[in-house]
Amino acid sequence: MPAEHHLCAVCQQEATQRCSRCQETWYCSVEHQRQDWKEHKANVCLVEDPRVLQLVEAITNNNRAVVEELASVPTVLNGKVASYNPSGRPLRKWAPLHECVRAENLDLLQLLLQKQPKLEVKDGDGETPLFIAASAREPRIVRALLTAGANPNACGNDGWSALMMATRNADLETVQAFFDSGVDVYAGHDMFGRSAVDFAQALATGQGLSVCEGEDFEEVLERARQMPALYQAYLRA
Repeated sequence: MPAEHHLCAVCQQEATQRCSRCQETWYCSVEHQRQDWKEHKANVCLVEDPRVLQLVEAITNNNRAVVEELASVPTVLNGKVASYNPSGRPLRKWAPLHECVRAENLDLLQLLLQKQPKLEVKDGDGETPLFIAASAREPRIVRALLTAGANPNACGNDGWSALMMATRNADLETVQAFFDSGVDVYAGHDMFGRSAVDFAQALATGQGLSVCEGEDFEEVLERARQMPALYQAYLRA
């Protein structure tokens, strides 16, 4: 059986050693491991504070008193749990802000935002709270994050921007929230090089439209047909 080959996380050359803690990330040299350590520690090789899980669970259970107490500790507020499973699907590298968005809890989200957390925190899929909120059709949460200073142009690991997700969903209110924040409509691209503008133009004929279970297709299609005009007004302004 041929030996398995691994690539260095920094230079993509053949690796000879790996992180002794997580056993997942490989490097070609000690120098490159040291170079990558700060980001690796924050995003991959998590050292969990048990209070982070307590905070995330308190958000799930809408326990405001516990949330307020634990969110006052910066390392807890900005921490992550390696895996969290509130609904049958494990959520990797899950932060308190992510859980506020998933739980659609605007009240607790605003409480956390008052503590000035790191807004660009990414989960195991490379998604920020803003990206998740836009994907979930949550315009009020999107506005709260943008008002707090979340980057409207940030893209996920696949190159998609949050605006692209909102556009594909024909979510007019969320798209308008991004426009009000001064978003760059060309910030993200899919694997075919298409931007949010391309998505908006395609929606005029219903192409690429995403319809959730329980949504009325005709209502979604009507919103989709309004999307090109919304973009045109923004680009002319």
